[in-house]
Amino acid sequence: MNRQMERFKDQNIAAALFGDLYLEELRKRREDNCRLQGIRAEFPLWGMDTRELLYEFIKQGFKSIVTCVDGSVLDETFVGRIIDESFIHDLPPNADICGENGEYHSFVFDGPIFSKPVDFEIGRKYYRDYPKDDDISKQNRYWYLELK
Repeated sequence: MNRQMERFKDQNIAAALFGDLYLEELRKRREDNCRLQGIRAEFPLWGMDTRELLYEFIKQGFKSIVTCVDGSVLDETFVGRIIDESFIHDLPPNADICGENGEYHSFVFDGPIFSKPVDFEIGRKYYRDYPKDDDISKQNRYWYLELK
C-alpha cells in the first residue's frame, strides 16, 4: 500500500477513497497508512446498510464480477459470477452481502459513472491454500479469477 501511496503523491492525489463499510480495525489501518504518506483517507460508504447498498448498486446499473472467494464461506462456483439479484439470493446466510468480512472480492467494470465499460478478458480460475490461524496443518482455500 505504501508503494501505491507514493505513486499517488507523485500524481498530486490528496485523498484515497475506500469502500469499507464497518470494520473499524481495517479503517484505522488504512487511515494510519494514508496519514504516514500525507494522504487523506475517505470512507464515503461508511456505516451504510449493506443490503440496501448492494441492491442500490445493482439498481443504478453498476456491473461487477467476483474475482476472489474465501472457500470456507463460498464455493468456487461464486468466482466469475456477476453480482446481481441471483448472486445475492445464492449467498449463504453466514455471508455478508457485500463481502465485508472477506467472503468475496470483486471488480467493478461498468456503471453510470463510467464513460465506457472497462475492457477485460476472463482468464483462468485457480486456488491457493493458506495456513488457517497460523496453523500450517489447517488450510484455508481461496479461489481466484484471473482477469486480463
